Amino acid sequence: MRRRSISTATALAVLFSSAALTVTAAGTASAAASVAAPGGMVAHAGLQRVFVADRSGGTITVADWSGALIKKVSGVPGVTGLVLSDDGSTLYAAAEGSHEVVAFDAGSLAVTGRWTIDTTEGPRGIAFTAGKVWFSYGDQWDGNLGSIDPNWTAPEPPVEPTEPPVEPVEPPVEPTEPPVEPPVEPTEPPVEPPVEPTEPPAEPTEPAPAELSTASEEDGPVRMGLSPHGSMWYDPADLDTDPSSPGLLAMGEVGISTGSVSVLDVSSGTPEVVAHHGGNYSLTWGIGDIDLVPGGSQVLINGNKRLSYANGTFADAGGYPVTGYQADVNRDGTVANFVDDTISVYAPNGTQPLRTLSAGGTTADVTWAPDASRLFALVASNGTYTLKAFTGPKLNVPTLTVSAPSKGTIGTKLTVTGKITATVPLPAGVKLSVARIDVSSPSGKALASVTAKADGTFSFTDTPPAGGDVVYRVTYAGDAKHTSVVKSDTVVIPRTSTSLTLNNNGKVYTYGKDVTFTAHLGKTYSNRTVEIWANPFGSDKPNKLLKSGKVNSSGNISAVVDMKRDTTVTAVFKGDAKSAAKTVTSVGYATVSISNSVSGHYKTGYVGSHNYYWFRKTKAPLVSTTMSYYTGRKVRYDVQVYYNGTWYSGGSEYFKLSSTGKITVNMGAAGEAGIKARVRTNYINNSSGDNVNSTTYGSWKYLYFTN
Repeated sequence: MRRRSISTATALAVLFSSAALTVTAAGTASAAASVAAPGGMVAHAGLQRVFVADRSGGTITVADWSGALIKKVSGVPGVTGLVLSDDGSTLYAAAEGSHEVVAFDAGSLAVTGRWTIDTTEGPRGIAFTAGKVWFSYGDQWDGNLGSIDPNWTAPEPPVEPTEPPVEPVEPPVEPTEPPVEPPVEPTEPPVEPPVEPTEPPAEPTEPAPAELSTASEEDGPVRMGLSPHGSMWYDPADLDTDPSSPGLLAMGEVGISTGSVSVLDVSSGTPEVVAHHGGNYSLTWGIGDIDLVPGGSQVLINGNKRLSYANGTFADAGGYPVTGYQADVNRDGTVANFVDDTISVYAPNGTQPLRTLSAGGTTADVTWAPDASRLFALVASNGTYTLKAFTGPKLNVPTLTVSAPSKGTIGTKLTVTGKITATVPLPAGVKLSVARIDVSSPSGKALASVTAKADGTFSFTDTPPAGGDVVYRVTYAGDAKHTSVVKSDTVVIPRTSTSLTLNNNGKVYTYGKDVTFTAHLGKTYSNRTVEIWANPFGSDKPNKLLKSGKVNSSGNISAVVDMKRDTTVTAVFKGDAKSAAKTVTSVGYATVSISNSVSGHYKTGYVGSHNYYWFRKTKAPLVSTTMSYYTGRKVRYDVQVYYNGTWYSGGSEYFKLSSTGKITVNMGAAGEAGIKARVRTNYINNSSGDNVNSTTYGSWKYLYFTN
């Protein structure tokens, strides 16, 4: 349909305000068009544009055929509906917030006209036919109908006479008696009789009345009170027209559970009833949306229920299997209705969907591209409604099945079967393309096409040359009434197991040591390539390919790993037509780099077999540590005291390293002479704050306190 007004059920409450009209162009990025509160939508075939109204923002958004934002017009308060003129040159918007109908040039969105509607509620519904804009308005039990003639021009002013009329001259008086004296010859010619005006002066015209209920060329562009039912509808009606039925207007009473329905002939400018049903629950149970159906005397209620009016009386004409909330009917009669996130497309009077579309969110409105090449939907997403475009919405989706044996053998023929069906009959002799995908042909190898039988079944045979997962892919390319469809099934064909080993698993290496990891590949059919990967512990280092190449004549390939962290090394053989793929891993462990130093002593010297740092008993030793750094890493200090020939633990404590991996700890003064102590610094896997290295103990530093 040409019109698209948002239904009462979908319309949201709006704070109406007047605003100046502004146009905002889209940026360079192709963002999807979206609105906060849908207020109507219509598609323009010639421009390949979609106009979407935002009721709460008072804006009209323009999107391209893909749904991407082009620009936006503001200053249309409380917009509730959009409609295009029959020639597509003008876009009309019902601005309920300012009680106006606003006209835009469809190409530039420049305002070309504004008409104020004398009402406190509306205009709400809007439609275009017979050269006029039709709108609904009115408060509860005061719903009515009005029209706007965009081409109306004021009557010409009365024509004033250019010269005043000539005053009549009195005729000469005839004598009653013969004159006594002889008549005197006149010295001047006789006076001519007065000239009468050829036409009477034009009378001034009467001014047009302010509110109308009957047609008149002198009424002005806006006429109100045109409903043949009077002001007896509960709320402003939902309106619809159809280009194939010029002059017909459908009205649906909204806001009340009964819901009256009318089809009017408005071709003369004064509506006349074609068919009417007063709401009494016999045909309708509340109306939220009405569509005038092309090609037949029907209306569609709420996207589901069809009512015929061929004999001037409405009657039940059936419905669509999926109950919708709203719908849009294309000019060819195809119906798209929606419930929540499901959009169903039906042929006229269809009993099952041509196609079912998943919108990916609650749907608020849909509208067709006039040529039915696309269907546009406003779909809820993160608090807004985003415009989505669906291509080929009328194309039926076939059901295709493919069944292959679960297992097979290299070089042994196997049979694949399947079936293709559709709710819209497929052409006779449907051809399906077939491809085999395996390790030898990872992009797929085309096989002979297969033709489906009359019942849709098909089968073909093949002898797989390679093992592994062998995929048989069957494709139907589609036709004028059907989408393409692809299905596949997999045959598992065993391959010869492969021997692959990798050395150095579980070994611990000093920090920074270059370690050679060697993979050995056993016998294979054709492929001799092996990859070696290194994945250091820690989320900040990625898995890295160290080497990829063919093994040497001994079956070996090697790569060097810089062991600064624990590292998982992986060797990968991807297999070939007859040899199975194989992957092996080896974990090498790396210590941290750790050193410490002591300061504050007055000398060093041996006591027994150990070299001690000598401190006065009142002096506190400072022990500094430098360690290879990792985020959040801590170092553990261990202290022991020597007594009676044995070292006893004095405790352990963790200290967080600086970002450079350094820290200095004050150990405290002993307070008495003769005490021997020792301290070391350590990295403990996990306990030191991470697990990217292996536990590493530093060397002991010996301390001796004297007077």
